[in-house]
Amino acid sequence: MNYTILIYETAADFAARTDPKKQEAYWASWPPYKKALTEAGVFVGGAGVGWALLNEIPADAVRSYQPYWAATAHILKRLGRSDEAAAASRRAIGLCEDAAMREFLTRSFS
Repeated sequence: MNYTILIYETAADFAARTDPKKQEAYWASWPPYKKALTEAGVFVGGAGVGWALLNEIPADAVRSYQPYWAATAHILKRLGRSDEAAAASRRAIGLCEDAAMREFLTRSFS
């Protein structure tokens, strides 16, 4: 059985990603969080597992779903499929309606 963890952030937490005074602390908190989840057995597998799970989603369901394309770009990059990753990242950025998220994705995918 497979599960997905969705992380909810308040608008203030989300804004901390790009706030010059808060972004260092924000991003520094992620590696210990991921480590704790990995040690607890919550994160398993790797990019190949993620890619297999994404491919189970019907194409019609994600055609305009920006988070899918951001995840796809990230996973394809980790798999070394740079051309496909670049195309997925352009699609994720193009579908993004939030300026702060678009800026974050643009920096992340460059």
